[in-house]
Amino acid sequence: MSQPRRLYRSRSDEQISGVCAGLAQYLGVEPVWVRIAFVLLTLINGAGILLYIILALVIPKEPLEEGQDSPKPDMEQTLREGAQNLQERAREVSERMQGGQGSQLLGWALVVVGAWFLLRQLGWIRVDEDLIFPLLLIGIGVLVLLRRAGR
Repeated sequence: MSQPRRLYRSRSDEQISGVCAGLAQYLGVEPVWVRIAFVLLTLINGAGILLYIILALVIPKEPLEEGQDSPKPDMEQTLREGAQNLQERAREVSERMQGGQGSQLLGWALVVVGAWFLLRQLGWIRVDEDLIFPLLLIGIGVLVLLRRAGR
C-alpha cells in the first residue's frame, strides 16, 4: 500500500520559505506558476501575502532523509557574504560620489526642491497636486536622456 501524498514546504527549491515550491510539487505543476498566482493574489486584493504567511506557519517543512544536511548554507555564512557584497557596493558608490558628479547632482536637486517649496509658500506657484508626480517623472526622464546624449 502506497503512502498518501503529503504537503510539505520544499527545502530544495525554496525562495522564501518553500511554500510555493511545496504546493507546486504537491499539485504536480511548475513552481513558477504557483509563485505567479501568489503575486497576482497580492496585486489584486493583497490576500496573497496573508495566505502565504498562514501557509508558511501551517505547512510543515519537508523532512530530511537520514544523514542528509540541509541544502541551504548556514545563516552566519549567508549574512557574512551579504555584508561583504554590501561593503563592496558601498565602496563603489563612494568612489563615484568622490568624482564630484554625485555630490553636484545632489546639490542641484536640493536647490531645486528648496526653491520649489519656497515659491509654493510664497504663492507664486500654483500647481495641481496630482500633476507633481508625473512632472517629476518627466523631468527625471529628460535628465537621464540628456546625460546619455552627453556621453
